[in-house]
Amino acid sequence: MKDIFENYHPSRGIIPNHVGIIPDGSRRWAVKNGMSYYESYDLAMRNLSKIIEFLYDKGVSIISVYFSSSQNFERPIAEVEAFCKAESNFCNGHILPAIQKNDVHVDFWGNESLLPQYFLDSLVELRLSTKDCVNKQLNLCVAYNPFAELWESSLKSKCPTDLLNHLWISTPVDLVIRTGKANLVSNFLLLQSGFARLYFPDKLINDICKEDIEEIMNDFSKIKRKYGE
Repeated sequence: MKDIFENYHPSRGIIPNHVGIIPDGSRRWAVKNGMSYYESYDLAMRNLSKIIEFLYDKGVSIISVYFSSSQNFERPIAEVEAFCKAESNFCNGHILPAIQKNDVHVDFWGNESLLPQYFLDSLVELRLSTKDCVNKQLNLCVAYNPFAELWESSLKSKCPTDLLNHLWISTPVDLVIRTGKANLVSNFLLLQSGFARLYFPDKLINDICKEDIEEIMNDFSKIKRKYGE
């Protein structure tokens, strides 16, 4: 049992197998550019789709995106509706070319009871339409809370070693990118990201580009990871 827990860390490859993305900054971008929150979020989702496709092209196999925390749903109703509508557009259209190109299986995890029905329908449809895809994986964390994930995993586990197998997202994260200069992870995949490299570029999610991501990937490839050794 000791070896299972102590060896729960990412690979040592120069290309990250699993990348986490926290797409932050859309509200700040909206204020700066005189746009509504919805317009800004939708543009962010279009840009996020391009970044995801680029990461797959660079050899990444798994991408997990932090769409929202459970706490985000405590914001004013108009703000919640803005990001839900934009993320629904992501599922219904923006991400589809990248999915089709890379044979991506999509799944989502979080508190479904907090989601508007149209958004939940979009997520379910995307999951069902990609259920036979096997080449790449895209995880969408929606109304996500890591404590709910751990609690559900513990209830399903018959012994301590089952805990990792029953996590919503079981693969360790190699690299986390949070846009917008906020140097915190906000409860994003806390256990999975225990040995992840963290990058906090200044650019907001609406402004981040492929060249910025490539620079991060190049920097990551030069790191010698020891995992406590």
